[in-house]
Order: sequence, then structure tokens, then C-alpha cells
Amino acid sequence: MPGYPDRIELRDAEPGEPLLLVNYLHQPAAGPFRASHAIFVLEHPREPFDSVDEIPPVLRSRVISLRAFDAEDMIVRAELCPGADLERSIDELFRSSTAEYLHLHYATRGCFACRVDRA
Repeated sequence: MPGYPDRIELRDAEPGEPLLLVNYLHQPAAGPFRASHAIFVLEHPREPFDSVDEIPPVLRSRVISLRAFDAEDMIVRAELCPGADLERSIDELFRSSTAEYLHLHYATRGCFACRVDRA
């Protein structure tokens, strides 16, 4: 069973590693999908995860909710998938010509995991 997922480094915290549980405004759009939710962050994060064409293990080990947003920050598609299938789900959602970016959430508790942009 995975531990608590850090939102900054996109990794599971090690046992005993201090975490903070905070509210984060992950969708600041001025519309109906404006949203915030609880996220875990390491008390002393080292390096934010920032990569192209790489899915971190913390996402692969959980069921993920994906939401595709258009340029007006409206949801145009959504999908639920096991982390092992994320490449397929991301590719499928970006096939929509109106999908500008994705938000990924940990499905069981709904915590925001990350944003995915076209590269």
C-alpha cells in the first residue's frame, strides 16, 4: 500500500517524513469548475517534479481521475483509470482538439495530484 503522496516532488513520503496537509487552489478559473482541495506537501521538499513524457511512480500506483479542460477552463472530457494505464488515458484525452490541459486527481480521496500540459 502506498504512503501519503507529496504534491511537490510527486512521490510517496517515506515513513516518518513530515508532511503538511493544506488546502490548494488547483483550478483558479473564474467559472463553475474553480476548485480547491486538500493536498499533502513535504515539510522540506527538495526539487519540484517537472518532466516531459515521464509519469512518476506515485501516479502509477493509484487509481487516477483525469479531467480535460478547454481554453475557457470548462471540462470537455473525463476518465477514471488505473495508474498503469495513464499514458493511454492521457493520449486519449489529448486527442480531443479542444483539450488544452489535464488535471489528475487521486481518485479515492479526490486530492489534486498534478496538471498535465501538451508538450
